[in-house]
This record gives sequence, C-alpha cells and structure tokens, in this order.
Amino acid sequence: MTIKLRDARTLSPEALFERRKQAILLCQQGTSRIAIARVVGVHRTVVGEWVRAWLSGGEDALRTRPGGRPRGRGKSLPVSVIAAFWLHAPDSLPPDHGIDSPLWSIRSVRDWILRRTGKSIPVRTTPTISTRGASAHQSALAASATPSRTGSAYPTGA
Repeated sequence: MTIKLRDARTLSPEALFERRKQAILLCQQGTSRIAIARVVGVHRTVVGEWVRAWLSGGEDALRTRPGGRPRGRGKSLPVSVIAAFWLHAPDSLPPDHGIDSPLWSIRSVRDWILRRTGKSIPVRTTPTISTRGASAHQSALAASATPSRTGSAYPTGA
C-alpha cells in the first residue's frame, strides 16, 4: 500500500507522526528503507533520519516540534522608540543627533537607536522600522495637530 504523495508542510503534526510511526514499524519488520520510502511517500534518506531519531529518542523523537524562533526571542525594540524616530527624523539630520552621517540611512537609523536606547540591532532588522514605524508615525501625526518649527506637516516631538 502506497500513501499518496502530499507536501508534508500541509499535513497535521498528528498525520506526520503517524506516517513516521508507520515507517518505523515497517523497518522493524525488515522492510528496506527504499521500500518504506515508496510506501510512506518520502525520500529514502528521510526514512533513515526517522530511524536514527527513533533509535536515539524513541517515539517522542518522531513528534513534530514547533518551528521558528521561540516566543519572546523576536524583536524587542519598543514601538515607542520607532515612533520617536519617526517624530524626529523628518525635521532633523543625523549630525543633529551626534551621528556621523550626512543623511538618514539604514546604518544611521541603527546608530540613532543605539544612542537612544543602548540596544544594538542588526542592520538587516533596521529596514523593518520603516514598515513598523509608518503606522506609529501615522498615529503620531494624527495625535499631534501642532505644526513643526519648520512649517512642515510633521510634528517635532518637542
């Protein structure tokens, strides 16, 4: 009996666990890994990985674990810092904040955050500030009806 091939990412953790247990049962019965792979619909090396996991950790090693980064380990930059940046950036340049850069760039924004919060963030995270900050900036604009000292529509935050 062959299981119809289906992308494993679309299967529930229970279905994946059952498929892995079936592979182990067939292995215990002496079925070759190539034959098991055909039956459960995976590559033979995957069957080998399942068998090694089962041998080292038993049935629990066959269970699907949650993927991705553990909760609480993501970006820890407060929205208030992003909003503060968006309040200051339109009316100032990096040198006004002691940053050695003539214009705002990904690196100068990162340096501004480091000076303001003491938190160093990766350069690759900095572009998300424009996405996350846009809504904070919109909120700040809506909350502030005070025109800035330069006469632009952006608040100064002062």
